[in-house]
Amino acid sequence: MKTTILAVLALATGAEARQRVGRRLLEEEEKQRCEAEIKVLDEMMIPFAVARTTYGFSLAVYDKAGAVNDFVSSDILRSGQWEGSQSSRAFEFAAATMARAPASWKACEEGSSCHESVAVDIGANVGWWTFNAAVKGWRSIAVEGAPPNVALLKLSMCLNPSLAPLISINHALLGDHEGACAMAMPTINIGDGTVHCQLYGKDVDWTPEDLKALEDSRQVYKIQKAYRVPVTRLQTILDRIWSEDKKLPHHVTFTKMDIEGSEYRALNGTATWAQAGRLPIIYSEIWKDIVGGPDNFLRSLHTLGYTVKHESCLNPQNIEGNEGILSFVRRMHPITNICARLQVPME
Repeated sequence: MKTTILAVLALATGAEARQRVGRRLLEEEEKQRCEAEIKVLDEMMIPFAVARTTYGFSLAVYDKAGAVNDFVSSDILRSGQWEGSQSSRAFEFAAATMARAPASWKACEEGSSCHESVAVDIGANVGWWTFNAAVKGWRSIAVEGAPPNVALLKLSMCLNPSLAPLISINHALLGDHEGACAMAMPTINIGDGTVHCQLYGKDVDWTPEDLKALEDSRQVYKIQKAYRVPVTRLQTILDRIWSEDKKLPHHVTFTKMDIEGSEYRALNGTATWAQAGRLPIIYSEIWKDIVGGPDNFLRSLHTLGYTVKHESCLNPQNIEGNEGILSFVRRMHPITNICARLQVPME
């Protein structure tokens, strides 16, 4: 594996490698500066490559040349982006909405020099949304459970020293309790791990023996590796970060959730943040077989005061009322997106 990674890390030959969108080679200075982050990936036996994106920042991603299959990484290596227009429209809508919000929403404890915008990326994967927010000058908070994804995110931070001060990476699974679950990484689309909180219908401590049993179990997909990962509430993470950074505005500008069917658990762990309206825009993936059921997820958003729309916040049609929710669930694709937004009082 060391030979594979060293081949990927061959020295760039000049300006052409630095400017090309898609796969690029690491420069000698980057290899030296990011030696610790590269070593972690080497020890985890994760073949990776580095891509220059359409927005100019670099991302460390899974390398298909190393026999690793990952849809997000493949797109970024090929085109320099992932969900490019989708993420751009979402950030533009959030920024325009918050620009009209009351000053109290944008105020911070420090009183001056506040961060104008902040994004929370739940299920950051290899960091497309996280770094896309940071390159716009936003404070960007990434939450990611898969250890290989976290290792790639940390290398990407090292490769983008000008963006690193705006980004925080939080390694955790989100739920409505504190504890631990297993994160299983499949052999196909490896970056999209799935959460397992029980083994054969029973609560376990996720010892090495439990993880091995999960890896050997008959699943819909073959598991390459399973990891024990701490579970926490989103509120716990946000409370800590806001207590440490006094420049953060009172309200989050934009929240994105994509955690492979665990979105309902994450929403239940937002507690006072969602109840106080401090997460005014949530753009979320939703699975038909989401834990807790898509109908209950949508009802919870309505109970918290959100207006819910399919795919885009600009969609003129709302998903509302019990009949509307049930009709949407009956017609929805196995995986789709929703935008939930609070009514923002204008100044």
